Amino acid sequence: MEWQPIETAPKDSTCVLVITAGKDTRATIAYYQDDKYAQKPRPYWQRVSFLNSVLQCRSCPPTHWMPLPPPPAPPTAT
Repeated sequence: MEWQPIETAPKDSTCVLVITAGKDTRATIAYYQDDKYAQKPRPYWQRVSFLNSVLQCRSCPPTHWMPLPPPPAPPTAT
């Protein structure tokens, strides 16, 4: 899997791996938010943090994305 331009990312609330550019460069899980009742500007991307909180990516929007990898296989009984 390679990084793809953010313009090609799914816009159906699917969680994907995104990377932001600028002084706060990071890779994180996010999804596209098209909530018409949300604060402006909208639509926007929302990051999912490790504490299960949601952070908006308004000041540092993602530039690239890639699909999340598949989950690991469950352990086998021996």
